[in-house]
Amino acid sequence: MKQNISEQIGIQSIYAANFLHNSLWVFVNAQILCGVNRIDAIRNFMRYFNVTDLDENALCQVYYRKNEEYKKCSWGITQDAIGVMKMEDVYRKADEIYRKVESLKKIMDD
Repeated sequence: MKQNISEQIGIQSIYAANFLHNSLWVFVNAQILCGVNRIDAIRNFMRYFNVTDLDENALCQVYYRKNEEYKKCSWGITQDAIGVMKMEDVYRKADEIYRKVESLKKIMDD
């Protein structure tokens, strides 16, 4: 499938924007966890990555939009994590049962 140059540039800018948005979300949330308020965290992001020419309000909107996306996804991720934890519990219980059966076999053999 042939692509023209303008399509390729469009794809590159989509990836660049998505990387910027994800980086912003991670950076701001990490700062918030360290006690920095949201707006200062966004300003720190702008200084750290030397993107002071970007609009602060636009970055706030990007952060909120990305945060909402992650909130929507978090329920499914949480359910997956719960499922994995339950499977670990199943394996742990199976291992305990196996050990008890083995000790019963030893008692019966004696």
